Formats: sequence, C-alpha cells, structure tokens
Amino acid sequence: MRPVWLVLIPLFLLPAAPARAIDLATADVATLQRLATEGNPAAQFNLALALQTGKGIDPDPAAASLWYRKAAEQGHAKAQYNLGVLYLKGEGVPADPARAADWFRQAAQQGMVQAQYSLGLLYRDGQGVPADPARAVSWLKKAADRQHAAAMLSLADLYAGGRGVEKNSLEAVRLYRLAAEKGETGAWCNLGNIYADAESPLHDQYQAFEYYQTGALAGEAVCQNNLAVLYLRGEGTVQNNAMAWAWFSIAADSGYPDAADMLKQLEAVLDATELAMGKVERATLLRRLEQQPPANIQ
Repeated sequence: MRPVWLVLIPLFLLPAAPARAIDLATADVATLQRLATEGNPAAQFNLALALQTGKGIDPDPAAASLWYRKAAEQGHAKAQYNLGVLYLKGEGVPADPARAADWFRQAAQQGMVQAQYSLGLLYRDGQGVPADPARAVSWLKKAADRQHAAAMLSLADLYAGGRGVEKNSLEAVRLYRLAAEKGETGAWCNLGNIYADAESPLHDQYQAFEYYQTGALAGEAVCQNNLAVLYLRGEGTVQNNAMAWAWFSIAADSGYPDAADMLKQLEAVLDATELAMGKVERATLLRRLEQQPPANIQ
C-alpha cells in the first residue's frame, strides 16, 4: 500500500472586518481568539492551526481539533481538510479514518485539490471507505487536472495497472512524465519500469535506460539500483561493470536494500582494475549528485 502523504494548509490572510484583513504573520493569538469566539471561520481556522503547530502558543492538538471543527461546520474547506488529517493520524482526536474520509469529501466537493487527492488515496487503499478504484480514479483525476503532481503519479499507477480504469500504458506514461517534470522524481523510475517490461507494448531498453538515469541523477534509489542492473547486463547501454558497481554502491548508500547484496556479489567477480574504475566513477557521479542534492544519500 502506498503511503498517504498529507499536508497542513496555512492561510495567510485572515478577514477581520469587511473593509480590511489581518495578516496572519503578525496577528497575535489574542486577536485570533477574539475573532474566533465571535464566530469568524477564518479566525477559527488560523487559531486551530496555531494550536496545532505551536505558533505563538503552546501546542494543543485537542483544542486545535475543536476550533477546526467550528470552522469546518461553517464550510471552511481548509479546516475540513485539516480536521480530516487529525482524524486520519489520531492527533487530538481518536483515529477514525471514516470520519477523515467524510471531512476530506466535504472539502473535496468544494474544490480543494489536496482533499481531492487525499480522498482518492483513501478510495484506492480502502482506508476509511470501502476500496473503490473507480472512485479513486475519479477523485485523483480531478486533482491531476488541476496540476497536482502527486495525484498525477498515483493516477498513472492506476492506468499502468488497469485498476479502476482500463489499462492504458500511453496515458500512464503521459501522467508519469507530467508528474516527474513537476518534481515527483520517483515517476522516472515508473517510466523506466514500463519501458523495461518485456511484455509492455512500449518495451524499449534504451528508453528505460534514459529514464532510470534521469531518476538516478535526481537521487532516486530505485532508479540507481535499476540503472546498475542495466549496466551489469548491458541492456539499453554498453555493458560496464565499473558503472554497475558505482551505481549499486550509491543505491546502497541511498538505502535501497537489494543494492548492498548486488554490490557484494559484483565485488566477488571484479578484478582490481574494474573495482578501481568503479570507485572513480562513483566519485564522479557523487559530484554530479551534489549539484542537485538527492534525498537519503549518505
């Protein structure tokens, strides 16, 4: 099951009166409390956010949930979403994925893109709602159509696997590319997988190599490992044990579990010259990676 990644949505301008607005960055908690008590939903939301994050006040998730609820019940979409996050995580309220789904749905129906994405994931995974891949596709598509990169990635997975929608490798590729170009670098690995699959109508080892290499240089451990495999086998590129060793080594440092085993197996058959060349290639690659610091590299 893919993890559900959820974010808190801050609101930077807080309506205080019809003719003016209070900047959240400068509004003190007392002002927020006064306006929230008067029933202002934006103030209630911002007070809840302050209580949850500890900005200007001691953190109090339970109190945050109460103020989120007051704003949510007045139709404040961001409050509805954040209250859903609390129910999903069990912060300040008992964990209740079904209630999380209800609040996500209310925010999603108001057009909040993050809620549309999150609700899509719940339907995909059957968390808080019965698993329904078709509904997952529907909600993820709404978010993807509004350029939500993570929704594009998740929707592409469903097209690639034919879950909730007819299998469509071309549409999966289109969405993966869009997601990757918007910063979801893991999508490069998914693209590589489609082209590396011998049973795929798009099978092309050279294209797989290019996508794995792009993801590897972006710091994706899966791409680093898979690129090493292609170098080792000479698929999509010239066979090169030194480059295979270098990428297995980097993937192992990035935390990819299989890479360490492959590295040991490869070292058992490399001669001294190849191992020395591998270390040189590793140093060169690490310098390239430092130009765009990858996640998890050690």
